[in-house]
Amino acid sequence: MNGDVEQIIATATLVTELFSGASSAMSLYLTVTSGYLLVAYLVGRELTLLQTLIITTLFAFFTSANTVATVSYMSNAYYY
Repeated sequence: MNGDVEQIIATATLVTELFSGASSAMSLYLTVTSGYLLVAYLVGRELTLLQTLIITTLFAFFTSANTVATVSYMSNAYYY
């Protein structure tokens, strides 16, 4: 019986950590999106085509990788 309780506590701790990781990834996503929109609004007209391409490529890569990480955290938490 004692092993069952320990297993439940370990699973609950794992799920809590996975949700914490998902919320951290989501807050990082919102921070980067806000920064991208702020740069686009404040200095968008002054950027060259190369600078715009670099910033947009980095933003697209980061957001897609962060979205995959968030979905992975949430699906693993749902699994457990």
